Amino acid sequence: MIYRSLDYVAVVFFMATIPQRCTPEPLPPPFNLSYVWIDPFFINLTWQAQPFNRNCSLRYVLRGPNRKVESVPTLSREVLVAGFNSDVRYTVKTTKTHQRGHCQRYGDSTDVSIVIPRQVPLVTDFKFFVYPLCDGQSSQMPFCGRQATWIPANGTSGLQVFYRSCYSKSANLSACPVFNSGGLRQGCHLTGPENEMFKDVCILFRGKVDGRDESHTFQQKPNEHLRTLQPNVSITKQGGHLKVSWRHSIVCPLKSWNYTIYYSECDRPARSVMSAYGAESVLLPFDVACRYEVWVQPQLNVACGVARVDRSALLVYNDGATRDHSMSVAFVAIPGILSVLVLAVCYYVRRKRKTIFKNIPVPPTSLKEMMSSIHQSQQLFVPVREEVEVCRVSPAPLELNTLMWEVP
Repeated sequence: MIYRSLDYVAVVFFMATIPQRCTPEPLPPPFNLSYVWIDPFFINLTWQAQPFNRNCSLRYVLRGPNRKVESVPTLSREVLVAGFNSDVRYTVKTTKTHQRGHCQRYGDSTDVSIVIPRQVPLVTDFKFFVYPLCDGQSSQMPFCGRQATWIPANGTSGLQVFYRSCYSKSANLSACPVFNSGGLRQGCHLTGPENEMFKDVCILFRGKVDGRDESHTFQQKPNEHLRTLQPNVSITKQGGHLKVSWRHSIVCPLKSWNYTIYYSECDRPARSVMSAYGAESVLLPFDVACRYEVWVQPQLNVACGVARVDRSALLVYNDGATRDHSMSVAFVAIPGILSVLVLAVCYYVRRKRKTIFKNIPVPPTSLKEMMSSIHQSQQLFVPVREEVEVCRVSPAPLELNTLMWEVP
């Protein structure tokens, strides 16, 4: 009985200590989290670590806006803060790099956070697009190169626009001359070498609001804002085919594009043919008696970026062609007439079937009826016996002495 009591006490003690053994001890959290502005787009986050066992290798988990998580081995991190219309919160916590030895008993620390106040909006309805390069990198064309447009916010004055590649921190800011894009909307062309066309660009607005100097920044990924113009399509006759060619101002290499050619002939439903990547023409079957409607839809490989592309204008070829429909009419009319005639003959035969097809008795049935009637009457046909005259011939006796022989 004593042993059973001791076993019970041991089990209770073990169950009571399980939560303490399974729950890891939290690591010490970082402290003195702060930031300083490096330039108009980047801040430097710094923090300090509390003394801890040197046998454990520690790292820090930095969580920013849009649920972005980074693992940081040091006590500082430069982060890009641009394009946010609300307060930006960053959190840091301590974690270990491995689960071996003495470090197994420790878990992640609590979070430490800091808030960067939101920027005062100097512009609204900001838009950014990347069009095909301008001729000679000029900014005279309405749609070419990198273009930003916006509407100034109420109370904004003295607005200036600057830009640079986001991660070229040593590069100087370039001024972006502002032009009127129609109505209240303004814009500017972001010029630069072609190799920077698809790099992340940071745009800085500076101006005054109620007499105070304010800044407003944006970060844009050009690959997500690609635009092209309509392709110019031409059609020529080549042998027994139509050659559909196009010229297209593009923002990605030609090998990144393919084209779907839609065409209809002789008022039939439209069909489609897809070109190979990098092709600039396709051949279509041609019927000289048909009128053709053709249009081309460009498509960009997602490996290059995301683009909104308009289809080409509708192009008509062989507009005056008229197809000879006599054969079509014959193919439709002749079977129809034959069908009507067959139905009429079937109807007539059905109406006159008793006249045309009389009831003919079945021979076995007729014979059976005849035999039955003969049996009932018991009168068989017996021919009349004919009277026959019987002739009797009696030969006369011949006397030898009465025979006379003449001797010559």
